[in-house]
Amino acid sequence: VSTQSTWGHFLSVYFFSFMAAFKFFNADFCPFAQRSWIALEEKGVAYEHVIVNYFNKTLPATQDFLKLSPEGTVPAALVGGEALYDSLLFNEFLEDFHPEKSLLPKDPHQRFHMRSQIKRHDARLIPAFYGFLMGCASLVGGARGELAGHRWSRSQRQLHSRADGVQRQHSGPLSYG
Repeated sequence: VSTQSTWGHFLSVYFFSFMAAFKFFNADFCPFAQRSWIALEEKGVAYEHVIVNYFNKTLPATQDFLKLSPEGTVPAALVGGEALYDSLLFNEFLEDFHPEKSLLPKDPHQRFHMRSQIKRHDARLIPAFYGFLMGCASLVGGARGELAGHRWSRSQRQLHSRADGVQRQHSGPLSYG
């Protein structure tokens, strides 16, 4: 028996058991959770996808999630019995755990620019996105009249404007977040 095949078998068993215990907690509306969800899919990682319901905290899946995430924010994951949270930290973990399919540029300068794009994205685009969601929610929730329509239109214009700005500054296929 060669040591190489024994080592390969050990790694396969280790990774398989690790993957089987990989639970990813997500909420559909959260762009931070979506960035980690996209990273999981791009890397081809096997995981159990658990949707968190913020509106019903009595559900078992939501209670499990709240035990993992110290601030009660998505995404969170249970990996090998350990809690992981925060989308950027989670994505860094994925890079370390699955370096064979990197989502990061090789060049340190390009990595700097990528991280700078993420910071701008988080500061400018995410607030506009949430403003847009709140505008939609007020229309769906029954708010009527000119004021609700005006808020929705303004938030939609702001989201498009900021998204266009981020896209003009973006230089790669993925922004890692």
